[in-house]
Amino acid sequence: MSGQLVFQQPPENFNSKVEIVACFLTVNRNVLFLKRQPHKSEGNKWGIPGGKVEKGETVDQVVLREVREETGMDLAGQPLKYFGKVYIRYPEVYSLPL
Repeated sequence: MSGQLVFQQPPENFNSKVEIVACFLTVNRNVLFLKRQPHKSEGNKWGIPGGKVEKGETVDQVVLREVREETGMDLAGQPLKYFGKVYIRYPEVYSLPL
């Protein structure tokens, strides 16, 4: 397998285990990054708000819920811009049981 992790189209033999939504929040050309809690997956690393899609949720609903949960900010009524979908294939070493 190549070292490539991120794909614009599903790679060969791709088996999605979970769908995640992530959100870049910008204010005056500044992007909000959050430091993950130490006990969470990828703990103590910096990232952007996001999380798993629950059954029946739209992408916009997930973004609003995750931003509210992770920052306390309510973005309802704010314009959201969809950039697209990517597929991430982690090496087997990093695969976690669900």
